[in-house]
Parts: sequence; C-alpha cells; structure tokens
Amino acid sequence: MTQVKWSRIGVFLMCLLIATVAPASAQLADPLSLAASGVVLPYFSDPAAGFVSVLEVVSPVVPSSFTNPIHMVFFQENCARNKSIADLETAKQAKAYVTTVLPFAININGLVAIGNTLQGNDLVPINFPLHTRTHYISVKDGRLRELEPIILDTFLSLNPAFLPLVENPGFGGSVGLCGPGPGVFAGSINNGYCWSPLRSAATFVTPQETASLKASIYLICPTSDIQANAGTGVFPIAAGFPRIQNRDGSFGFPARNVITNANVTTLRGRIYNDDESGPKDILVPCACLTTTTVASIDSLYSTAPVNLGAHTVPVWYTELEAQSVTSNPVISNPQFFSFTGYWGLTVTGREATLFHRMSNASLDNLSFGTFNPFANR
Repeated sequence: MTQVKWSRIGVFLMCLLIATVAPASAQLADPLSLAASGVVLPYFSDPAAGFVSVLEVVSPVVPSSFTNPIHMVFFQENCARNKSIADLETAKQAKAYVTTVLPFAININGLVAIGNTLQGNDLVPINFPLHTRTHYISVKDGRLRELEPIILDTFLSLNPAFLPLVENPGFGGSVGLCGPGPGVFAGSINNGYCWSPLRSAATFVTPQETASLKASIYLICPTSDIQANAGTGVFPIAAGFPRIQNRDGSFGFPARNVITNANVTTLRGRIYNDDESGPKDILVPCACLTTTTVASIDSLYSTAPVNLGAHTVPVWYTELEAQSVTSNPVISNPQFFSFTGYWGLTVTGREATLFHRMSNASLDNLSFGTFNPFANR
C-alpha cells in the first residue's frame, strides 16, 4: 500500500513538474496585453502613396501624481534610424499620434521603437506599462487596417522598490515576466513572455487572385538596428531590455548589409492547394518592413484552387518559415531569425478590406510537430 501511495505521489509530482516547465517552452505572451520594458510598432506614413498611421499609446497603470515619459525612435523600411520624439503621459491617459503631423512629420514607412530615455537619445525601459497599436489608414479609399505591437516583455506588476519615493521612479519601475530584470523569470532570456509575437514560422490563407480580389502580405523582420546579437541596438540589454533569442539559440536580429545598406534575409515557404496537394516552394523577401503582393510571389495564386464543395470558398494555404542566413559576412554568423506578418485582401473599386495578423508558430511546431527549446521560438 505504501509503495502504491508513493508511486501516485511520484506521478503527481511529475505532473506538477511538467506543468511548471511547460510555460518556459511556449509562446505565452499576448501582444495586446500590457507591455513592460518597450514596444515596437510598424507604421505606414507615405503621403504620396496615400498612407497615414495613427499611433495609439495608452498608459493605464500610472499612480497618482506620477508621469510616464516615453521616447519614440523611428526607423525607415530598411531599419535605418531616422528621428526620435519625446512625450509625457499621465495616469489613464491615451494619445493618438498622427504620423504626418508635426512634431512627427514622418513621410516614410517603417518601425518605431518606444521606450524611455535619460538623455534624449538612447532608450531605457519604460517607467510604467503601455497599451499600443497602429491604425493604418489609406486616405485615398478610406480603408483602415489595425496592426498590433511587438512587446518586449509582458507586464506583471509595479516594482515596490521604486514607489512612492520619487515623482518618476526611473526605468525599471515595471516588473515583467520575461527578464533579465527582477521579474518572475529573473535572469531568463528564453521564455515565452519575451518579444511577442515574433516566431520562426507563420501561415496564411488567401483566395484566388482575380481582377477584383487582390491580396498582399506585410512582413516584419527586424534587423540588428533593433537589437544585435551582441545585445546592442536601440534596445540594448545593458540598459535592462530583454534579449531576443532565436530558434537556433542565437541572439539578436540579422545585420543590414554593409554595402547595399539593405537586409537581405528571405523567408522560405510552401503553397498548398486546399485539397492538400502540393506543395510548391517559394522564397519571399523580408527586409525589416516589407509589403509584397501575393500575385508577385508566385503565379500559382492567380490560378483556381480546387473547389471542395458549395459549402467552401476555394483558397490557397501558405506556410512561411525562417531559414538560417548570413545577412552580413563581415560581422554576422549564420543564424535563424524571428518575424511576424499580416495578410490583407482588398476588393477593387470598393472600400471592403480584410486584414489580420498571420497565424504563427515555431518552425519546429509547424514542420515536425515538435517543440523548440528556445521558448518555442
């Protein structure tokens, strides 16, 4: 009897152990949850093309009499740094910044890094957590698209060590789940609360390209300007920002080429018919912020998929995944990289549009049905 009891206890403890370990190997963060540390937002702000973005930045958790200083650093489509803007938010304050209006006056597409600053230039982690998103507006046809943030860490609580002794507690006032600060996973660099929703694979479904149905994909593959494998970049780990750890265990994002000043990374993919036939292999460029029409990726998208019945819409199914690349032979070793993306469909001559973030996964999940030890990245 005693032996049976101890066996049951052993099984119970094993279950607890598995339940405890599992979160470290899964993507647990929600990019729309409160963000600690910092945020990356994609934006489209090209007046000549008819684009403008409204950057929504909200400070829901700021104690009374405190403020939340923020600093935004803008990057171009190839991730070359452009300009930076500072502002201040108070408790429960929301601001919607129009990118084409002063003091922004941005007439490019790209990524914006949001944090705090101590000297008006370099970023340190934000004092208090943020909710953010991008409203991407086409002023020519009135189409509106919503883009979610990339959050560096998931907010847990305010750090009592900083409160309420000073008016502005300084960076580190917010405790996150990722680390390497004083969060639940202190010292960790590879749990699922870091750099959400970046992963090593994604999928999307799209109908046949026709004269009236036009689809595009919007890919975000940050470069070492955002964070390098040495921990430098606009979010340096020396300032307390969490590392991005990739599928192969490497750190940081690929570098831009020193000669062409461009990110030369590409995603590989597979197109399947909706009757599971295929696949057809494809390569898709992903250079910091890249917009690509589906028709330009492969002519297969313009052919008719198999119709599985009157109760279905014929579609093409696509898997995209990171591959090991050497983006800059001078300073970079081969590495996998993390990305995210969106799919959008427009109806020609109408304001109708569909737009959403791609479904994502670890390459290991998607291709092999196995987990990846680096936060399922």
